Amino acid sequence: MPKEITLPLTAIEQCRLKECERTITDGERNFLEVAKALVEIRDKRLYRKDAKTFDEYVKKRWFKSSNWAFKMIKAAVVVEALPDNLCNAVPKKERVVRELSKVPEELRAAVIEKVVQNGEPVTSTTLKKAAAVIVPAKATKEEVVTDEFGWPIPPDAIPTWNRRQEVQDLLTQISRIKSVLEKAREENDALYMSELQWQTAWAAAKDLHWQIAHAKPAAVCLFCGGWAKTIKCAQCDGRGLISDKYWAHSQHPEMKQLKAMRLKEITKLKEKTK
Repeated sequence: MPKEITLPLTAIEQCRLKECERTITDGERNFLEVAKALVEIRDKRLYRKDAKTFDEYVKKRWFKSSNWAFKMIKAAVVVEALPDNLCNAVPKKERVVRELSKVPEELRAAVIEKVVQNGEPVTSTTLKKAAAVIVPAKATKEEVVTDEFGWPIPPDAIPTWNRRQEVQDLLTQISRIKSVLEKAREENDALYMSELQWQTAWAAAKDLHWQIAHAKPAAVCLFCGGWAKTIKCAQCDGRGLISDKYWAHSQHPEMKQLKAMRLKEITKLKEKTK
């Protein structure tokens, strides 16, 4: 297996890394800016001079686990999805937003407004109290749409997820073409075999099936968590979902760790629902 070539940071990338790290150092009171800086370092691999992976970079540079970084990024997504007039009402503290993230997305604005109307500061405690009033019991019991691994799919990605059958129908048609070609060869059917370049046709059908399979979503994107519209994810190209091909074969340096973290979280979710 050829050794992966790691390109050195350009002068511009070095400047961006310093700016991002300065933001992280100075951003204790505003995790949103910290989260954006972490995303840029991760997605542009600005860490590659001193670390092989984003996880290693976070541990070496910030003496924290990558779980800290991903929590910050996830919380930032929750805040940025709020209406503009409510973003400033939420303290820029990850633990407060973590409580808000437990509320169904469509009811988060109402919960914040309830706290404000009560004349109370927006804290984890007041959000939890307001949610108990605003969120109907059925909202917590509604069936959650999950991907093939059991991970909840955010609203942003649902429309694309619901079109999976379109891709499957196309894959089925291509499979039928392959079956016809294989049967024709077995039976030496003159209709197909007299002038057809069988091997070329069969290989083309096989390759087309492989390529189209990448269009069928299988899992929520490991990089943006399905909120690609908010953080402009380059890995899933804005759809918030990845195929099983990407899941199994992507060579991104963070894939192994991200998959392990996702599967661990899915196990926790299943244990809670038992």
